[in-house]
Amino acid sequence: MGLGLVVDIGNTNTRVLCFDVEEVKDMSSSISRFETIDLDSHKIEHVFLSYLKELDVDKENIQGVLISSVVPEANKVFESSCINTLGLRPAFLNCSVDSGLKFALQNTETLGADRIANVVGGLNKLKSEKKNAQGKGVLVVDVGTGTTWDVASPEQEFLGGAIFAGPVTSLDGLFRKSSKISKIELFPPTNVLGKSTQEALMSGVFYGYAGMIDALIRRIKESVSFDVICYATGGLADLICDFCEEDLVVDTQLTMRGLKTVFQRIQRKK
Repeated sequence: MGLGLVVDIGNTNTRVLCFDVEEVKDMSSSISRFETIDLDSHKIEHVFLSYLKELDVDKENIQGVLISSVVPEANKVFESSCINTLGLRPAFLNCSVDSGLKFALQNTETLGADRIANVVGGLNKLKSEKKNAQGKGVLVVDVGTGTTWDVASPEQEFLGGAIFAGPVTSLDGLFRKSSKISKIELFPPTNVLGKSTQEALMSGVFYGYAGMIDALIRRIKESVSFDVICYATGGLADLICDFCEEDLVVDTQLTMRGLKTVFQRIQRKK
């Protein structure tokens, strides 16, 4: 059995997925998730070994490792952990990796690996789940530490996107700058008119971000010459996108789906 291992290193959380290279089944139950902060090689190696033990996987069956990272300072420690634990040097996703995408960008070197994985995941989901996918592109919204909107054409060309701070990131900035506003956890508002400071904050976050997501989706749709299917992913997609008016298919594992798709593509070409 040939296995692959993909890792998504985010600003807040890191996710790991081990999978059968030939399988196409749902994978959400097999994903391990842990906080990115304060990771050293010993902790990462422990996470890898515990995860493989939990899945009853022999590490000798793992054919390769593909990593998406938006935390450059973590790359070396993850690379050494893969070598020490698995005896494999990981590949890091970027525009030079054969993802199946073309890029209509001015500077591909600055494009985040997570954005590449998101678009690949969206195109794969569109192709596999939509009967009328012909001639359609994808627009992927990722709601996390940052919020991104990314578009790929029906010809699998990454056309560009938009980036803004994520809901929690924006709130953290407000908490630091406002002495009279205390830090609170996110909770969905029941009314757009908050009856307390906390309720007003949540109204601003949920309705405000939903409105911003909707507005950018509409502007992006107007700027392209093809129909797009809109997907939403990221740690806060489930919460925020419930308040959106645009039609969004929420898939919180879209990034992992994209990484898995790229890994399988690379393996087929070997």
